[in-house]
Amino acid sequence: MWRSWLARSHGVRKVAGSSPVTPTRKVDINTMEINIRNLKKEDIIKAAVVFYESFNSVGEKWTLAVSERRIEQYFNPESCWVAEVDSDIVGVLTAKLDNALDHLELYIDVLAVTPKLHKLGIGSKLIQTAENYAKSKGFNAVWLSASPGLQSYSWYLKTGFKETSWRALVKPLE
Repeated sequence: MWRSWLARSHGVRKVAGSSPVTPTRKVDINTMEINIRNLKKEDIIKAAVVFYESFNSVGEKWTLAVSERRIEQYFNPESCWVAEVDSDIVGVLTAKLDNALDHLELYIDVLAVTPKLHKLGIGSKLIQTAENYAKSKGFNAVWLSASPGLQSYSWYLKTGFKETSWRALVKPLE
């Protein structure tokens, strides 16, 4: 598990300025309405399936049980959101306050979109929601960890995140 975490752990920051959950009907991307709302406790399992499908589609090795625990770990109805299309949960973003003593930042732990719906603006809407929340709270930045080897890394840079000099260090316990 720590290897998977390490593979994703290169810091990037952006300065603030019941299943299936995969859509069961064909989505018309020209008329698709994306609804962003706060994550509810009863959404956790469906959000975990989106997380599991999304991360495993790029070669990560997550189980559904671990994905669910990860969503539960960061669950906060104020700073976690889901994206819906036709009432199906197709995206999730979990975030929490970080560095409260030095400066206010919002840490994005999970950003996942159903793989069949990548590149349709769902992730961008979730990030924008998190940024708007952070601005409303007076935060200085939003940040996340991402692996430079994944396609999402270059997308984060295109959306305004900047690389930092910080790198995650992990010491496995024997």
